[in-house]
Amino acid sequence: MLIVKLLSVIISALWYIVTGLFLMLGAPIIVIMQIASVITLMTTGYSSSFVGIAGPFILAFFIGITMLVPLFRKEFYRLPWFYPFCMVLLMDSVFLGAAEEVLYNGYASIGKVSHQVYIIIAIIVLLIGRVVISLIEWKKTFRIAGGDFYA
Repeated sequence: MLIVKLLSVIISALWYIVTGLFLMLGAPIIVIMQIASVITLMTTGYSSSFVGIAGPFILAFFIGITMLVPLFRKEFYRLPWFYPFCMVLLMDSVFLGAAEEVLYNGYASIGKVSHQVYIIIAIIVLLIGRVVISLIEWKKTFRIAGGDFYA
């Protein structure tokens, strides 16, 4: 019994350190890489690294595993600001990925007017995404499943 408890504490601590550091440091870096990719696409017309779809999937994987396993979910209880931080960055990453996809499609053609139209569409996608996040947070705060904790 003591060995099982000790093993669960060690596994939880390792998961807490690895994913906690990744989500605290990696999630903002993924969003910054997406912004840099969009800027590179708009200035050169060519795509750089494709973080648009992979970034949100990586973040969602780690957040999902952390939320599914009750032992790992304590990570969000210990740091009350961490769950909203992860969720907002995940949603921002999804909306930036969608805007990046729109820009990729817009820059596939050669016309200047097409580029400007797709830049406007990408900005609208980002604005709509931020409004959706704001409405969700305003109506219902981010809540951790399986507990009464409100972030």
